[in-house]
Amino acid sequence: MTNNQESNHGEAPNPDLSSQAGNSPKELPPGSHAGVGIAVASFVLGLVSLLFSLFVIGVIFGIVGLVFGIVHLSKRLPFFKAMAIWGVLLSVLGSLACIGFGVFYGIKIHQAFSAMSEMQSEGGIQSQAQEYIGMAVPDISLTDMDGNEIALSQLKGKRVVLDFWATWCPPCKKEIPHFIKLANEVKTDNLAIIGISHEDKKTLQKYIKKIGINYPIASADNLPSPFASISSIPTTFFIDRNGIIQNVLVGYHDYDTLKANAVAENYQGELKTAPIQPKSGLKDSEIKYTLKPQWILNIPGAVSICAGNWGNDGKEKILVADNNKTLHIIGVEGQIQGNITIPEAFGQIEIGKYKQNGYRLLGYSNWGHQVTVVDTNGMKLWEYPSKDGVNGAHWGDLDGDNNDEMIIGMNGFGGIHAVSCDGKQRWKVSAIGNVWNQSIVAGHDPKNTLVFATEAGGTIRVYDSNGQTVRTLQPLGKYYAQMTASLIDANDDIQVVAIGADGAVVAFNPAGQIKWTTGGSKQRSWRTSSFACGDMDGDGRKDWAFLEANGDLVIAAPDGTKLASLPAQKGIERFLICSGLNGGALVTMSKGDISSYSLSK
Repeated sequence: MTNNQESNHGEAPNPDLSSQAGNSPKELPPGSHAGVGIAVASFVLGLVSLLFSLFVIGVIFGIVGLVFGIVHLSKRLPFFKAMAIWGVLLSVLGSLACIGFGVFYGIKIHQAFSAMSEMQSEGGIQSQAQEYIGMAVPDISLTDMDGNEIALSQLKGKRVVLDFWATWCPPCKKEIPHFIKLANEVKTDNLAIIGISHEDKKTLQKYIKKIGINYPIASADNLPSPFASISSIPTTFFIDRNGIIQNVLVGYHDYDTLKANAVAENYQGELKTAPIQPKSGLKDSEIKYTLKPQWILNIPGAVSICAGNWGNDGKEKILVADNNKTLHIIGVEGQIQGNITIPEAFGQIEIGKYKQNGYRLLGYSNWGHQVTVVDTNGMKLWEYPSKDGVNGAHWGDLDGDNNDEMIIGMNGFGGIHAVSCDGKQRWKVSAIGNVWNQSIVAGHDPKNTLVFATEAGGTIRVYDSNGQTVRTLQPLGKYYAQMTASLIDANDDIQVVAIGADGAVVAFNPAGQIKWTTGGSKQRSWRTSSFACGDMDGDGRKDWAFLEANGDLVIAAPDGTKLASLPAQKGIERFLICSGLNGGALVTMSKGDISSYSLSK
């Protein structure tokens, strides 16, 4: 009896211990701690995957979280099963979201590279160049770095290779060794290789010595067609022994391809005449205007130009920034009124107004990583940074307070940002990714203010002053990168002009209704001047300036009437319209020459 009682007593739970166990956390079985950790890790990684899906890299966390969750569930542990299930679900959702964003980004990147390819090829420079194949090459005369004159007409009987290149161009430099090798392998009696760059003699001589270039290099610009249309480099012309353009290659090519074209047999097809330029779609003006030269100044190293009220005296000034960080101030009559030092050699500049502290200047470099704002003394006021690079920036009064805010178009997937007059972000739209061109049009009534932007997909986006989407435009179904918009009269009428990928210039209102179009434009890079706007004829409505396909710089009224033109301006770097003494003035910049023209009957 005693033994049984003792035995039963030994097996019965201790009341005190049971009570203590009921008031304390249950102990986990041996080996279960690792399972808990895996379940927690799966949940956390799944959550991180979902949160970082926008950046695609979340897929890595999703895959690891999914594996951890499956491992935990496969062990059939009774602990934290729900957490493991949630970890698996979140990991799957995060991974799928990452894949979705990856596909979306891939499409956008493809569109962006396609657009850049189209723009670098000047709306299809390869196809334009193909139009000249089978045509006699124009006789041009070049001077090489040793002072020797080279005329193409004197090279008949030889194969000729004309390579258009620059020392700053990576694919050009990659091709140079191929031409050096070709010059060593083929006798000069049979082949003439000539490199042509627009750079100065000193820069070219230094590079020739460094690389050991063994064929003539010439510095030349403003050459006749078909060379005048070249803006994508390297571009290489292959000319046969009879002086006929046999082929044109754009971009980098390997040695075998270059050699095969350089030593090919003569052109065998039917000879062609020069292609006919597309007819202008502009109406001729009833009044016969001409653009009369007013003055010309030379500013060495000039890189950017703008115009506006700089100095609060009510008179417009022309500002020219050079590569020595100097801003030159020029009156509309052509007199230099002074200069100031600025923080950088800005590739783009624009004047904005600030009612309390006067006028300011924004400056940036293409694909630079900030927009800098300086005052009239050149002192830096603030910067707005950009991780992926700046594609463009413009002033405009978004809210009607007489202070200019700023719109910035970002490279990569940065979208478009609206920035206050003191450099603070007001709003941004990131969903459109890369932004080519942008514009603020401030109406007399702030409710009529609109923001325009072209994006990597080729559409034109319209926003209100708060960044809310108004509409998306794609007139005539074209792909647009170069674009600007302006208030053209006192009635808050807005006109947008844009260049399609085919070079067509299209003018339309904010609803997309087309006012006029004209034939292929000289398709310029979206980083340089494509349009200028201002009242040239004094009728109270702003006119447009742009380059037509034949290289003429045209002045067109907002109704599509051609007022006047400057012929053969394909080598022009910048142009603008500002208020002059007798109406508007067209101001151009080319190789440091700043020239002014007035509209004259």
